Amino acid sequence: MQIMGMPISIHVRSADLDASTVAQGVQEAFDIVREADLLFSTYQHISEVSRIRRSELEPAQADPLVGQVITLCQQAGELTEGTFTRPPARR
Repeated sequence: MQIMGMPISIHVRSADLDASTVAQGVQEAFDIVREADLLFSTYQHISEVSRIRRSELEPAQADPLVGQVITLCQQAGELTEGTFTRPPARR
């Protein structure tokens, strides 16, 4: 399966690999990665991060997870005296 433009696989070790809980867990993991891609991809035109960078979406209107990451990025920038900063919006 390709997500985020690269092959993604999950390897499971279990006594019962045919269990429905295993399949459900794997599906949920793939769903989380797909959701992250839709929110944070800098390559997907429709992602929230791409829309924020183009000033089409205000960070306060984005998914709460995006807001958390923006806050953490700002904290990292402060703690590292600017070594890690969020790139400016593209116009």
